[in-house]
Amino acid sequence: MKIRKAAKILLIVITLNFITSLMYGQRVDSLKMVLNSVCTDTIRLNTLVQLADYYLESNMDSAKKYFDKGEKYMNSLQPNEAFTHYYHLKADYFIKLGNFSAAQKTLLKSLRLDDSLGLEQNYYSDRDLLAVIQMYLGNNKKTISIRKSLFPLVKKLDKDKFYYKYFLNLGVTYSHIRQFDSARYYFQHAYAYTMPNTFHRAIVVVNLAFLNYNLKQFHKTIQYAKEAASIAKKLHIDDLYLEAITDLSIGNYELRRYDQAIVYATRVMEIAKQKRLNLQLDNAYENLAMVYERKRDYKLALEFEKKYVHLHDSLFHQKMAKQINELEIKYETEKKDKDIALKQNKIRIKNIELLSLLIGFLFLTLAAVLILRLYRKRNKAYIALVQKQMESMANRALNDKTEKNSNDKYSASSLSDKRKISIKKQLDKAIQRDRVYLQSDINIGRLAQRFNSNSKYLSQVIHENYGESFNDFINRRRVNEASRLLVDPAYSHISLEGIAGMVGFGSKSTFNAAFKKFTGVTPSFFMNAAKTISEKEDAGGQ
Repeated sequence: MKIRKAAKILLIVITLNFITSLMYGQRVDSLKMVLNSVCTDTIRLNTLVQLADYYLESNMDSAKKYFDKGEKYMNSLQPNEAFTHYYHLKADYFIKLGNFSAAQKTLLKSLRLDDSLGLEQNYYSDRDLLAVIQMYLGNNKKTISIRKSLFPLVKKLDKDKFYYKYFLNLGVTYSHIRQFDSARYYFQHAYAYTMPNTFHRAIVVVNLAFLNYNLKQFHKTIQYAKEAASIAKKLHIDDLYLEAITDLSIGNYELRRYDQAIVYATRVMEIAKQKRLNLQLDNAYENLAMVYERKRDYKLALEFEKKYVHLHDSLFHQKMAKQINELEIKYETEKKDKDIALKQNKIRIKNIELLSLLIGFLFLTLAAVLILRLYRKRNKAYIALVQKQMESMANRALNDKTEKNSNDKYSASSLSDKRKISIKKQLDKAIQRDRVYLQSDINIGRLAQRFNSNSKYLSQVIHENYGESFNDFINRRRVNEASRLLVDPAYSHISLEGIAGMVGFGSKSTFNAAFKKFTGVTPSFFMNAAKTISEKEDAGGQ
C-alpha cells in the first residue's frame, strides 16, 4: 500500500504554517500602518520582522524586501531581542531557498546574541532550527546530538509546549532514519504532553499511526488513525484528515479487511476530488487498485490502476511535455517574425542610402556584416539543437530495441516463475510505498538483499517486466518526481541542485543527463518553460 513518510513530515510543517498565516494575516494591515506612523527605530524593526515572518510563508520576494529594510535599522541600534528574531527568520528564509550554508551562518549570529542577552527560549528555537538544517544536509547523527543536548534547557524552561516540541521533533528525526523503536519512545512522550482533541494531539497520533504501520502493528495503526481522523474532522483540517483515513485504509488492507479498506479509500477519493487534492487522489486510486486486486476483482483493479497511472504520469509529465512542445512551436514562430523584422530594417537602410550614397553604403555594409554574423551564429546553434534532438531520438530508439531483445540472455536462467512474481511484488512495494528511488545511495545489490535475492535475479525481473536496466528503472522515476517538483510552486524556491538531491541524484551533471534522456529537454528549460506556461495561463484566466 502506498504511504509517504516525507508527506507526513511536510504535512506537519504546512499545517503549522497555515495556522501561523491565519494569525498574522489578521494583523498584517495594522502592521503596515505602524510603518507609516511616527515611531522609534526599535518599533520599526520589530514591525518589519513580523511582516517578514508573515510573507515568509506566502511571498519570498516580499519577505526579502522586509528583511532588507530591517537590516538598515539594525545598523543604528544596539543588539536586542528583535535582532535574534530577525536572524532566526533570515535563516529560515535561506533554508527555503536551499542555501543551507548561509542559513547556518546566519543562525550562528542569533545563537551568539541569545547567549549574550540570556534569551533561553530563543536559544532553544535557534538550536532546534540548526538541527533542521543538519537533517536537510543528511547529518542525522548531528541532528540527534543537537536535539538531545537541548533536554536540560527544556527541563529548565519547564513548559509543556517545549516538552511536546522536543519529543515530537526527536520522534520525527528517528522515524526519518527508520529507527522506529526510538521514534515510538519519543512520540509516546510527546503524546503525554498534548491535550485530547487538539491539533498537537492529532499531529502526534498520525505519526504514531504511520510508525506502527512500519512496525507491522496494524491494529495500533488503526487505533491511532481513528483518533487522528476524529480530531482533524472536528478541526476541519482536510490534509490531516485524509492522511488519517488513508492510514485506516492501509491498516485494514494489511489485516485483510478489504471491504473496510475500500470504504476508507473511497472516502479519500471523494474528498480529494471535491477539494482538488491531487496527491491524495493519486494515493486513493492506487490503494483501491491494490485492494481490488487482492479481492480478485481484476476489472475494478484495472480501472483504478489506469486512473492512477493517468493521474500520476500524464498529469505531471505528459501534459507538461505537450505544453513544452507547443511553446517550442511558438518560439519558432516568434523567430520567423524577428527575421521578417530584420528584412524590413534592410529596406529602411537602403532608403537612407539614397540620401547619402557614401554614408549609406558604409552603414549598409556594416549592418550586413553584423546581421550575417548573427544569422550564421544563430543558424549553427539551431542546427546543433536539431542534430542533438535527432541523435537523442535515435539513441532512445536503439536503447528500446536493445532492451526488447535483451531478454534472450535470460533464457537459461534458473529463476522460477513463482520467485519472479515474488520479487516483482516486493519491487513494486519498495518503489510505490517506500519510494526507494529517492535514496541517493540505492544500488541493485542493496535492493536485492532487501528481497533476500541477488543482483542477477533482480536485474532479470526489471528487464522482463519493464524492459530497461536497473539504472534507467531508478532514474526514470527520479526524473518523474523531479518533473513534479519543478512545476510545483511550493518548491519554486529550491535550486536545481536542491531538487536533484531531493530526488536522489548525487550530482547536478548526473541529474541533467538523466533528465535530458527521459524528457528530451534540460531541467532548466523544463522549469522556465513551465513557468512561462503558468504565467500565460494565469493571464488568460484573468
